[in-house]
Amino acid sequence: VKQGRAEHLPFSDVVFEFVNCAEVSEHVDNPEQMCREIYRILKPGGKCYISFHNRFGLYDYHYRLYFINWLPRTWAESILKFLKKQKEDSPSIGRQKLITMHYYTYSQITKIFRKIGFDVFDVKDIRVEKVKEKYQLASPLLLILYFFIFRPFYFNTFHLLLERR
Repeated sequence: VKQGRAEHLPFSDVVFEFVNCAEVSEHVDNPEQMCREIYRILKPGGKCYISFHNRFGLYDYHYRLYFINWLPRTWAESILKFLKKQKEDSPSIGRQKLITMHYYTYSQITKIFRKIGFDVFDVKDIRVEKVKEKYQLASPLLLILYFFIFRPFYFNTFHLLLERR
């Protein structure tokens, strides 16, 4: 076991075939650097399961509140303070305050991946794969709803599978 920061992983280049990075990106100081490090340590053909919190997700699991992510962050901070739900950032466990955590839209995430070197056409949205598998013939209609309503404005987290070419 090695301990290190996600932005500076203590491993050599191209050594892993799989990296699990679930529920981490919102808490690190620099998610883009974290993704660079994942890319660096993955072997060609290696995969990474990664999640990012949705800037416009309906429900926030960190604070157990609906619609808080739809508000400007300064308003959200005031509401969290009023409700006595505010958390504090911590050097040992990372960013915990809503105003300092990293939340993204889907297009922001794919821009980061493209910039780093991941082929965004190889990014697999885990939920899309599940819908196709479970609903087969009805999946085209359901995926239209998913892409235009549920992914951008409902689900609180994007679950993705990346592959390094």
